[in-house]
Amino acid sequence: MTISKDEYDAHEAAWPFEEVLKAGRVAARARQQRFLDYVADTDPTLSAALTSETARFDALACTVIEPAMRAVADELTQSGWHISVIRDDGVEGGANPGH
Repeated sequence: MTISKDEYDAHEAAWPFEEVLKAGRVAARARQQRFLDYVADTDPTLSAALTSETARFDALACTVIEPAMRAVADELTQSGWHISVIRDDGVEGGANPGH
C-alpha cells in the first residue's frame, strides 16, 4: 500500500510539534515544582543547594551553552540545514529570537 503525499503530510496537523513540546514542558515543570516544594518542606539545606546550583546553571546556559548552540546552528544553516535552538525554560525566543 502506498501512502500519498497528502496523507503522509497530514501527520503535522495531527501532531503539531510545538504543541506537543509545550504540553510536555508544562507537565515537566509541574512535576519539578512538586519535587521542589517537597524538598523545601523536608530538607531546607538540600533546597538551598538546589536553588544555588540552578542559578549557576542558568548563568552558564545563557553565557556559554546557548551562544555555542546558536553558533553551530548558524554554521549549519549556511550549509543548507534548517536548525532551531529551542529553550525549554519558558523564555520565549531566548536571547536571540531570530533563531
